[in-house]
Amino acid sequence: MHDIMRKRLMRKLEALPDEKLYQVLDYIEFLESRYAERERIEPDPIQRFAERFEDRMRIRSLAPRAMSGTMKVIGTAGRVWDNLTGASQGLIEGIGSGIDSLRAGEDDETNDEAKNGLEDSDGG
Repeated sequence: MHDIMRKRLMRKLEALPDEKLYQVLDYIEFLESRYAERERIEPDPIQRFAERFEDRMRIRSLAPRAMSGTMKVIGTAGRVWDNLTGASQGLIEGIGSGIDSLRAGEDDETNDEAKNGLEDSDGG
């Protein structure tokens, strides 16, 4: 999907009330089941949990406003989790590159010591 279409769809969706958005979602899922040309992209675990939770609330006929508030909280938790995951990956990569740098420094020192040892034995 190109950016113009994505923005157009978002603009149209944002104008609708929550209860109508669920009708749109149902229709999109129907179309996807019938006409999807590509393999469906699986959501990450938090997104999958949120979708299942939302579907259960819909089955119980909760008010869209109540569902919206709950889903905002879950969405915020998902963003926090994503940020923590990204930060921890950055930390791990930083530690890994620091270890690599230390190893490279040790290798340089070992090579220097070996060269000095050879020079000393040649000169003696």
